[in-house]
Amino acid sequence: MYFNRDDREHHLNMLITWDYLSTWSEKAKCLTDEEKENIEKACNTLKEVSDSIVERSNKSYITSLQNEAKNSKIIFVDERRKVYNEEYVDSKFVPIDDLYDLYGCALANCINCTKDHNQCEVFELFMKLGVPPLDIEATGCPFYQSKE
Repeated sequence: MYFNRDDREHHLNMLITWDYLSTWSEKAKCLTDEEKENIEKACNTLKEVSDSIVERSNKSYITSLQNEAKNSKIIFVDERRKVYNEEYVDSKFVPIDDLYDLYGCALANCINCTKDHNQCEVFELFMKLGVPPLDIEATGCPFYQSKE
């Protein structure tokens, strides 16, 4: 069976989604057992569909899919951003370690802070940027824990 580029891209997205979801559900601490079970069911269904497609395809399709999978990853794009020639306009890619250093600098303002974290600009910014919290079960700010 012949699969055009659009078909390959959809199949590739399905495989990457399967991998992404299975990896996340194994690591996620915020999911209930039932939620993890449902994600596992979805992953199994995606894998079954992929396996069925592979069984109907020729060797060159499988090779092409494997090569594309090695060089592909999921990128979430805020649709409010403009994309031009696959470059993100008004955006800068920064190594994650540098971002974490920057987050640490921002948290220096949190020492001896008595604000309600729900009223804090740093908290709001970290939430907007998707900064991973230090403690997701914290009763106060999940980004800063005093050493007391």
